[in-house]
Amino acid sequence: MVSGELTEGRTFMSQLSRGETILILTNTTGSIWGTTWSPDSLRIATTDQDAHACIWDAQTGHLLLTLTGHAAGVENAAWSPDNRFIATASQDTTARIWDTTTGRSLLTLTHTHPLHGIAWSPKSHQIVTACWDTTARIWDALTGQLVHPLAGHTQPVNGVAWSPDNRQIATTSDDQTTHIWDALTGQSSRILTGHINVVYSVAWSPNSQQIATTSADHTSRIWDTATGQMLHTFRGHTSLVESAAWSPDGMYLVTASKDRTARIWEAQTGKLCFMLTGHTEGINSVAWSSNGTHIATASHDQTVRIWKLS
Repeated sequence: MVSGELTEGRTFMSQLSRGETILILTNTTGSIWGTTWSPDSLRIATTDQDAHACIWDAQTGHLLLTLTGHAAGVENAAWSPDNRFIATASQDTTARIWDTTTGRSLLTLTHTHPLHGIAWSPKSHQIVTACWDTTARIWDALTGQLVHPLAGHTQPVNGVAWSPDNRQIATTSDDQTTHIWDALTGQSSRILTGHINVVYSVAWSPNSQQIATTSADHTSRIWDTATGQMLHTFRGHTSLVESAAWSPDGMYLVTASKDRTARIWEAQTGKLCFMLTGHTEGINSVAWSSNGTHIATASHDQTVRIWKLS
């Protein structure tokens, strides 16, 4: 393990020059599919093919909790805004809500098909799940009650993200489209088309005005959500682009690919700043810490790398 210590830093980073691996988290049993920072940037959650979710100390790399109960691989996880809970989405057709202090499973939400994506409302106790049955669903995370089904995709739904202003939800699908939904009513407000293959993930800009999508067409794209206009196409990855995350100031976008690299771009110009290299297999997930100073990447090589930015 590479030792290192996370340092506090400004959220606004006027210029990025490089990224350095300071910590490696290792899963000894299988590929790591997802990674996400806690809102306070002190912990990292990972999900893996062996039906586990794990919570790690982001400062030391120590494993704090292993969340067990799913019966198949866990695709993704999402933290509650207050850091107290985490929601997981699994191929076993369920989502679960967990206590992040005790590791206890509090609630199970059941679908009829495997789940891929999950997101927590930034301002409420609701979550949204993305399912291979072509729907996404909004749930009350305290009671397990279904609030709204989001129906409109024609193929499995892969990615889901809740806008920071809490007003909209974005979903991506094998049908090559991205849908924007009204989070209050569950009604579709816009459909974005342009990718020429499966669309994997979606991430909202911090100001809730743009989204980034990633695709099997080897590109990521930024869209204006009010007009549906495609603003930038990021080209350079040589394989599927699995995941994207914005810097907290909205100036940069990081993308992660099966080509074993993560790449950092200027969000408003599309200029490539630099690449993060070191993983020995494809990267499945990428997340940017809320303080802006670190990135986490999860890979089929059974590791999560934490990168310090400068």
